[in-house]
Amino acid sequence: MARSSVFPRRARRGWPAGLCNALSVMQKWLRKKIIQWFEPLTIDEQDAQATRILFMERRIMVPVKVALIVFSIYFMRSMNQSLDQGFEDYEHMAPLLRDQLALYSVGNLIFLLILIRPTRLSFNGIRWCAFFLANLDNLFLAGLIYFTGGQESVLYWIFCGLIVRNAIDFPQAYQQAAINLSVCLFYTLAIILSEETLAFFHTEVYALRIAVLVLVGTCCWGVALLSERQNRRASETREYLLRSEKLSTVGKLAAEIAHQLKNPLGIINNAAFGLQRWMKAVNTPTDEAVQQLQIIRDEVTRSDRIISELMDYSRLSDIRIERIPINVVINDALCRVFPGTKQETIKIRRRLGDSLPPLFVQRYQLEECFVNLFRNAVDAMPDGGNLDIRTSYRAPRYIEVEVSDTGVGIPKEMLNRVFDPFFTTKSTGSGMGLAIVKHITETYGGTIEVSARKGKGTKFLLSFPIRTEQSTPGYAGGT
Repeated sequence: MARSSVFPRRARRGWPAGLCNALSVMQKWLRKKIIQWFEPLTIDEQDAQATRILFMERRIMVPVKVALIVFSIYFMRSMNQSLDQGFEDYEHMAPLLRDQLALYSVGNLIFLLILIRPTRLSFNGIRWCAFFLANLDNLFLAGLIYFTGGQESVLYWIFCGLIVRNAIDFPQAYQQAAINLSVCLFYTLAIILSEETLAFFHTEVYALRIAVLVLVGTCCWGVALLSERQNRRASETREYLLRSEKLSTVGKLAAEIAHQLKNPLGIINNAAFGLQRWMKAVNTPTDEAVQQLQIIRDEVTRSDRIISELMDYSRLSDIRIERIPINVVINDALCRVFPGTKQETIKIRRRLGDSLPPLFVQRYQLEECFVNLFRNAVDAMPDGGNLDIRTSYRAPRYIEVEVSDTGVGIPKEMLNRVFDPFFTTKSTGSGMGLAIVKHITETYGGTIEVSARKGKGTKFLLSFPIRTEQSTPGYAGGT
């Protein structure tokens, strides 16, 4: 039984009904937002975020850090000169600054060496490197604030720049919240260490500075979120147009070819019918001639039916492209092939990948593709068996679907013909199922492969591109 909201139940305890309804709506909205905040990124989004992180850390932050280290060295030299002139206040600070600078330089060098060649690094590895680099920068800046006057240090404003960097590297809300919280904590720690009393924390200046950091972080998160949504919409719109234009061209060509084929078939059928009537009129028909003419008419009718069937799958000019998760389409196709909850002799084993990016396809066509594959597997296992379905992501931008069964298999000499129209190893059937699967797969720029052994089952491997055109290269081998 589904868990209902706690607020309607409290209405019976004397709460106003309007307040309970408002709280219930707010609770559902908050739960939905929390799920969205912690929802895992798709492969495509991971690729985009990794590319942003690498660009930011290697192209922008490296020069900034070099400038910061040069400033620290200059400040340390000034501190040493002050010690030579008798300023003993800096005596305990100089070794601390030197050690801090050394640790900061070594830490950055280690992580940047890792990010220079990220081809063997997973997305989580790149994200954790950026996370540690961000906190290392926050800690180092807090140390500089401690050395340069605490609450009076103008280096405080560099924290705002680091918050902007965090918004670019980490678009998800909970990631930004964690890193920006460390900004506030490190700044507070620097003030605690630099102040002899805690009176500063009760002043408006401290509260205002913390409020500025929170405000900048919130604004940067909002801007990053809006920018990401706008880029996603623009990318999806471009993909819709590309796919629709391509399918429209294919559909018009298929309709024209079918129309050109149906015309001569109609002429042949009419000619055969007229010849039959003429032979009956002159009373000179022979059984063999009548039989041959009937064969001609039957084959013409069969060809016309097949062309009409193909036109149903090839009418793409008015097709509507959708943004669809492939796992949803596979589950719908399974429901069509195995309706209801009846347990059959075929055991279905699904290994559907998580966080797969959606495909831009026509839903019914893709579903029909998998329906034909699953029915082919069912026909190959009359006594039962296993149907294995696996979906996964393959670099750079493909989704793979593997469908395998434990049926009778296909002889090796017939493998290169299984996708030919009208070819079938079954006593019944038109031989169009796998041809349609290949046609739909290639219509969307995909490929299909088959491997089988007689008596050992059959495996089909379908590969669909996520995008019609390759977009900006990702972090795998990218710069």
